[in-house]
Amino acid sequence: MLSFIEKAVLGMVILRLLSGSIEITAALLMLKANEIEKALIINSSLAIVGPLVLIATTFIGL
Repeated sequence: MLSFIEKAVLGMVILRLLSGSIEITAALLMLKANEIEKALIINSSLAIVGPLVLIATTFIGL
């Protein structure tokens, strides 16, 4: 089936899986905090992670 996976594609997949894991963890932290102020702080930190992952995956792909 998958006899060969390119290293660049594997790197991009790993970064996207890591990004998704961070998003899920942040959502669970928001639920646990159960406060608007803390949820906004967590959400703001995600605003930094998203573009960094996009730039990193694009860089790997090039």
